[in-house]
Amino acid sequence: MPSTYETETVGNVSVLRLRDAAMFQFDQFATTCAICQEFLRNSPTRRTLIDFGQIEFYNSMSLGLIASLGKHAESCGRTVSLCNLHPRSIWSIQATRLHTVLDIYHDAEQALAALQHEPTA
Repeated sequence: MPSTYETETVGNVSVLRLRDAAMFQFDQFATTCAICQEFLRNSPTRRTLIDFGQIEFYNSMSLGLIASLGKHAESCGRTVSLCNLHPRSIWSIQATRLHTVLDIYHDAEQALAALQHEPTA
């Protein structure tokens, strides 16, 4: 059975790739939140990228997780960016104005290129 997520460090960016839509089902959601929070807390770099791997969001809990990632990253002294959000989820991101507080990239390549060139603070 393939892993529901994978991690790697690319230059000065820690990447968490979410791979399984089941991670956002009600019975798995607490585990998904814990995975994201632990990753942010223990990431070896200040910059983090969460790759949603084209997972479609079907419920408000998913938006709650996205909204909490920025705050949690900030409390850990990190920054968080998102990529590979499914096109159907973009309207929810824009409607909730999350795109104004989180950097969102079309794909991982675009995100990594941008994040590698950001000055460190």
